[in-house]
Amino acid sequence: MDEIHKSALKRTRVALVEDLDVDHIYDHLLSEEIFTSLMLEYIKGERNRIDKTRRLLDDLPRRGPLAYKKFLICLRKCEYGFLADKIEHNENQIRKDKGLVSTHVEQPKSEENSAMHISSSFQSLSNVVSAGGDMNFPSSATSSVSQPTSSRSPSESSSLEMASLSTSEPSSSSQSNGKEIHSYRMNSNPRGLALIINNKKFKDMQERLGTEKDGDRLKVMFHTMGCGVKMINDATLTEMKRHLREFATHEDLDKVDCLFVVLLSHGKENGGVCGTDGHDISGQEIMEIFSAQNCPAMINKPKMFIINACRGERDGSSIPIGSQGASGNVHTDHVEREVNPVGRTASTAPTLPLPQRVVNHQDMIAAYSTFPGHVAYRNTADGSWFIQDLVKVFTEHWHEEHILDLLTQVNQAVSKREDEDFAQIPFPSSSLTKKWYLNPPL
Repeated sequence: MDEIHKSALKRTRVALVEDLDVDHIYDHLLSEEIFTSLMLEYIKGERNRIDKTRRLLDDLPRRGPLAYKKFLICLRKCEYGFLADKIEHNENQIRKDKGLVSTHVEQPKSEENSAMHISSSFQSLSNVVSAGGDMNFPSSATSSVSQPTSSRSPSESSSLEMASLSTSEPSSSSQSNGKEIHSYRMNSNPRGLALIINNKKFKDMQERLGTEKDGDRLKVMFHTMGCGVKMINDATLTEMKRHLREFATHEDLDKVDCLFVVLLSHGKENGGVCGTDGHDISGQEIMEIFSAQNCPAMINKPKMFIINACRGERDGSSIPIGSQGASGNVHTDHVEREVNPVGRTASTAPTLPLPQRVVNHQDMIAAYSTFPGHVAYRNTADGSWFIQDLVKVFTEHWHEEHILDLLTQVNQAVSKREDEDFAQIPFPSSSLTKKWYLNPPL
């Protein structure tokens, strides 16, 4: 959202909190695609009218560049035109103070023509989900579906929740130092699909306490970014491979502009990600499943792999600078090393290998939770360091930064968590060929 629009909302906040009843505009907020149905459930869950309004005003600036104008439309449709007028008055005053031309807020143009066409069956299921339904993967396999803490009823197993979203016209290129830099098309509805495999209970390994918090946070994050989500809990290696292959051939991938694969599990020294039976699959094999050859629906589309698992046994360390001490923000009795207790090897985990054929392996980015050969830390009450910070950064900035910049911010946030005994640094690796904005600039 534009800074002037944010300031206008801030100046009008007292009046909005005093006079606005959010219950009266829920349907319009959903109809204008400012919020997803899941996000509105969180707003509804606040204790009273004032808290609901405050929550809405806190979340609104993060809903993209069109949210401001659409919010004014909602107010006018629900007999809150006087509040819309106050907001516009404050906007014009801010522009005047800054020496800018005062402009009247116009209704945004229809975006139907800019969004990718969705088939009738896909669209009908998407509409059902807006009312609290689910979309099934074409599979007979049974999987448990984790739910974020909300007032929504539990979903059926093996389901894909589709989120409706507001999209802007994609930016095909931007100018930087006189050079043309292309960005990926990103205006489908839903914006993308996400598969989360979250392993907590293992046959011969320590239970990953707190990982359910990671799964819930990620699910809400993907909904916020306008993506459909499928959650798989506790899968063996064979089951993991089956779910990954089914996802790579999902019939609706050709209707979306991006894809996310998330693996939350124990890891091995060789960089493998473990199933609940202790057997592992390498990051290279995971990405091979989604190569151009094996996943043609995603050719020339960006694919992100978020892997939260140990990649060795070494603890992270930091070097003191000057007289500054450690941050001390970690309670060591709640932090676990996600270390594989069996099958350890002395090999050093490799970094993400360069693709042998660029065309087959391009447009991928792997976001590893830790540096090769090192452990990843998880708080048994609050979840993994990496996932906590990734969700926070992406939720707050997904609509204004491209992916690599977001991951750099995640690196910074996780690195600041170090204390005298624990330190961690994530390790992203990319074969992207364009800038990836989840909400491309106009």
